[in-house]
Amino acid sequence: MLLSKFSGYYIIGKSRQKNRVHARDLVCYWSAIELGISMADLAKRFGLTLSAVSYAVKRGEEIAKKAIIYWRIKLLDYLRTSLKLVPVLTF
Repeated sequence: MLLSKFSGYYIIGKSRQKNRVHARDLVCYWSAIELGISMADLAKRFGLTLSAVSYAVKRGEEIAKKAIIYWRIKLLDYLRTSLKLVPVLTF
């Protein structure tokens, strides 16, 4: 199971440190949405309530979306500077 790699105390531990919460949120999101693991199973695995996992999945989705947007912007900046693209103005 994929969660075996993430079963360390860093993610599962009951911590409110921002990095740990974000990591747990992303794992919950990917596990529930991408892998199809039930939220009830995740709640048991992480020692959380079902509603806490549900919120974690929502927060994880937001984090994933922001990461995708960030890397798209970085890629576009790289392409624009490396290819010396000039914006075309249309009227």
